[in-house]
Amino acid sequence: MNELSKLRQHIDEIDDKLMPLLAGRMELSKEIAEYKAKEDIPVLDEQREREILEKAESYGEEIKTVYLSVLEASRKVQNNK
Repeated sequence: MNELSKLRQHIDEIDDKLMPLLAGRMELSKEIAEYKAKEDIPVLDEQREREILEKAESYGEEIKTVYLSVLEASRKVQNNK
C-alpha cells in the first residue's frame, strides 16, 4: 500500500466515525425543532450559533467553515419540522 492509500485509509476511518455522529446531530436537531415548536421558540438562536462557531474556530478556520454548513443543515432540518 502506497503512502497516499494509507492516508486515504485514515481519512476513511475518521469519516466512518464522523458521519454517524453528524447523522445523530441531525436527529437531535429534529427533536429540538419539536421542542421549539411546542414552546414557540424561534429556530435561529444567534447566540448559540456564535458559541458553536467560536468553539469550532478554535480548531481552525477550516473547521469553522464546516460548522457553518452543519448549522445551516440543522436549521434546515428544524424548519422542515
